[in-house]
Amino acid sequence: MEELGRVKGLNARLQQLEEAQQNHPPQPQGDQQQAVWAAAAYSSCPGPFQKVNGECFFLANTEMKGWEDARRECGRLGGDLASPRNLQALRAFLNNAEEPPEYLWVGGSRIEDGTWVWSSGPQAGIPVDMSKDTWNEEVPNGEGKCMGLFGQSSYRAYNYDCKEKDFFVCQYFF
Repeated sequence: MEELGRVKGLNARLQQLEEAQQNHPPQPQGDQQQAVWAAAAYSSCPGPFQKVNGECFFLANTEMKGWEDARRECGRLGGDLASPRNLQALRAFLNNAEEPPEYLWVGGSRIEDGTWVWSSGPQAGIPVDMSKDTWNEEVPNGEGKCMGLFGQSSYRAYNYDCKEKDFFVCQYFF
């Protein structure tokens, strides 16, 4: 299923590149100009994702899912649960949402040694910042290995049982 999502994402990027070439025929510089159009095609967010500070997010707020099911749904869209390089960009996106949810899943999880890491994209395997800027008070605690954000605390993180159903944020990585 994840592979199908990746193929769809590649097809969307290829279509964007082809449209860019049709709308802007190559200039005499040849390969250099092609590289510019390719970069433009790969730097935009495909629908339903929205670009915020160089990252592409989608708020899935119509059906609650457990963390693993949310991750699969993001894969179906060509992305994964959000593992932002810039947590403030994600917070800005959520604060500007029409109906921001109180709780939602993102792509952080606790691995066997107890370390919290991002699960996807360029951030995969990178430890999550454990400061008060990232986490709610008194969390993470011993319960739950999946990371969510809590709206009433400016979308600071909490840990919860991965089977709990919540809305979620997907991210498209380019």
